[in-house]
Amino acid sequence: MAKYKLTYFDSRGFGETARYMFALRGIKYEDCRIKQEDWSSLKQSYPLGVLPILEVNGEVVPQSSAINHYLAREFGLLGSNNLEEAKINVVYEVLVDTLQEARKVVEEADTEVKDERKRRFYEEILESHSEYLVKLLKSNKDGTSFFVGKKVTLADIFFVTVRKDILTYVDKDDRLDRHPELKSLSERVIGIPEIADWIKQRP
Repeated sequence: MAKYKLTYFDSRGFGETARYMFALRGIKYEDCRIKQEDWSSLKQSYPLGVLPILEVNGEVVPQSSAINHYLAREFGLLGSNNLEEAKINVVYEVLVDTLQEARKVVEEADTEVKDERKRRFYEEILESHSEYLVKLLKSNKDGTSFFVGKKVTLADIFFVTVRKDILTYVDKDDRLDRHPELKSLSERVIGIPEIADWIKQRP
């Protein structure tokens, strides 16, 4: 069995999708957490100076998307065929686009520009992306199951961790919950026993 070590900050954020997948499959790994105050002295020792990184039998995999897709493939969370994998990747990329727009809001220093970006993010981007995700979800068993197929996949897990552990920094009102289909999907995912157990005991 492969030996895994996941290194990220002592927070959830972009490391949590991988942690959900480890929990779901019951795979043991070293959960290495770096405190923010220690990061400046350690940054240069990590590839590209960013986290998370995943080590697999000593081999280093940087970049959260690469890590998430690698683990999803290893753990059977990329669908049952190439078309399902493509659909999963569509959901993933929509969420990545959403996060990129959210980052523009967070990082903007000019107050007036920030306010306009926030308005556009809430009223245009987040709403249009949410509506598209609902459409994708409803195309599979009328929205009563998961994004793709009959079982939870990377698409569902990434959606929940983006909604619960990343996007809340900008979307403090949980506007995604205004779409009952998406709220129900989140409840189905976090209700999976292995994931529910992780949520209860995680730092």
